[in-house]
Amino acid sequence: MRWVTLFFMLLLAAVLQSAVPPVLVLGGAKLPFLLSVALYYTFTHEMDAMVVAIVTAAVAQDALGLVPMGFSLPLFFLVSMSFLSARHSLQADEFLTRMMIGGIAGFAVTLGLFLALVWTGAVHMDMGHGLARALGTAVAASLTTPLIFGLAGWLDRVAGNVLPEQMIEAKGRHGLDGPVR
Repeated sequence: MRWVTLFFMLLLAAVLQSAVPPVLVLGGAKLPFLLSVALYYTFTHEMDAMVVAIVTAAVAQDALGLVPMGFSLPLFFLVSMSFLSARHSLQADEFLTRMMIGGIAGFAVTLGLFLALVWTGAVHMDMGHGLARALGTAVAASLTTPLIFGLAGWLDRVAGNVLPEQMIEAKGRHGLDGPVR
């Protein structure tokens, strides 16, 4: 059932990310549901599920946006690998920690994407606009990441991907909603 919940979360995130319009107050940023799914699987699942989530979310992100294919993938991997080394020391079951994780990841991915697009000549915008969009995405990701972590964690528990004794053990040792497998 792990793969079913993974692909359901990716499909739901893709639908939400494409259906919800950009938030003008946040510099025109879209809500980064796909990035939040990649972060959830980085913090709570084995490497195979994490890699599938990252690749699929990044490809879907590029397909849904006006970004050339392949630009998001290295950024999603870079951000996820940065958090992977710290996932045992962060208390990812805390709401504020989830907000911080989402905000940092949203800012890093958006700024990296902006710089890559400017460097390749795909867009011609000033740095102020890029920073405004990156800050807006950071705020948006700090809202979507706790939501996705909660929903995906609940789905994992309902689907039996996480047994109650694993949750207690993982929460005590790692501060996560589910076990680090």
